[in-house]
Amino acid sequence: MPASADTSPPGARTPPAAARSIALAALVAGSALLAGCTTAATPRPDTTAASSPSPTPVGDTALLRQMDSQVAAVYSDRRPAGTFIGSASATERLPAPGEGAASKVVLALRCTGSGEYSITVRQDRPNTVGATCGDDGSGIAAVPLSNPGQPTVLDVSVPEGSDYWLTTYYTSQ
Repeated sequence: MPASADTSPPGARTPPAAARSIALAALVAGSALLAGCTTAATPRPDTTAASSPSPTPVGDTALLRQMDSQVAAVYSDRRPAGTFIGSASATERLPAPGEGAASKVVLALRCTGSGEYSITVRQDRPNTVGATCGDDGSGIAAVPLSNPGQPTVLDVSVPEGSDYWLTTYYTSQ
C-alpha cells in the first residue's frame, strides 16, 4: 500500500484540519480547567472564636508595644526586664538589674475579666500593687527595690479565668 493511501475504514470520514484543531483546543482547555482542581489544598480557615479573650500572637505583640508606649511616656529611662503572658496566677522571675543600674522595678499589667489583680514584689520590704482587670488600659506601677543587686521575684495574682500580659522594666527614675 502506498504511503499516501487512506487507511480509514470503509465509509469513515477523516475530519478536516479545522475540526482537529477545535478538538485539540477543547482538550487543552479542559485540561487547564481540571488542573485547577488538582492544586494544593486551600489553607484551613481560622477557627479562633471572635470572642476569644486571648489575642493572637500578632495581637500579643501589638498589645505589648502599646503597653511599652504607655510606660515610655512616664519612664523614659527604662530597661526591659521581662515580658510574661499567662492565664493563671504565677510567680515570675526577673534577672538582677545589675550594680547601681536601677532603683525601681516598673510593672505594666493588663488582664481580661473584671476582677482585681495584684503583683507582689518579693524582697526585704515586700510591696503589693494592683488594679481592676478590663479593657480600660494597663495598670502601671513603680516599686522601689530593697536590693537592686538581686533578681526580682513577682507573685502575680489574677482572677480565675483571666489572661494577663505583664511587661517589666528597671529604672533609676
